[in-house]
Amino acid sequence: MKKNKLGALSQRLWELFEDHSSHAKDFRRADMDEIAMVAKACGNLLPERLQKLIIDYDTSFSGTVGANAQFLERALRIFEVDSSLPETEVISDNEELLPTFSLTEKDKERVLKLCGDMRKIVFASTDFDEPHKKRLLNRIAAIEKQVYSPRGLFDVVLGGVSDTGETLGKFGKDIKPLTERMSEIAKITRHGTKQYDQIPAPEEIKKLPAPEESDE
Repeated sequence: MKKNKLGALSQRLWELFEDHSSHAKDFRRADMDEIAMVAKACGNLLPERLQKLIIDYDTSFSGTVGANAQFLERALRIFEVDSSLPETEVISDNEELLPTFSLTEKDKERVLKLCGDMRKIVFASTDFDEPHKKRLLNRIAAIEKQVYSPRGLFDVVLGGVSDTGETLGKFGKDIKPLTERMSEIAKITRHGTKQYDQIPAPEEIKKLPAPEESDE
């Protein structure tokens, strides 16, 4: 994998592109469906230009060898260029107002494993409505992006804590495995902040009561 900062879903997308680029004749509608679904799940882990390319080609898919080959060549080229660009860092004049974290390889692996577990929980759950699923998946992708950054933004993680807490309040105790993993991520990343002593520890995600049942 040439782009280490990408998450597992983006790696799968890269593998699909590489595989199909040498077998353009076998590139069918079902293959495009898979690419489009994986790309959507990747969220903002993907370059904006690649997202647009996939959406446009999915809409106008023809299945011809020439069109497929051009699409795959462009997708792979975007991956290559994006991987060669330097990571950007958000720099604040007052770092106390913008805490960042840096993780050891062991902690990175753990956080990414937790993110992967959370994504599986969201995909498998029948309790969430689509807006909440999308919001949680985007939040997970945002956290993964920060983990791969030299200096991850701790506020992004705290946003995940807030989102899962809000979701717990709406959908009840059944999402406890999700909130527990988000709590662990918050704990790990907080320990990786330089401003550790100055940051109040994130409150444990509140075990809010399940939504009140409406009167029949």
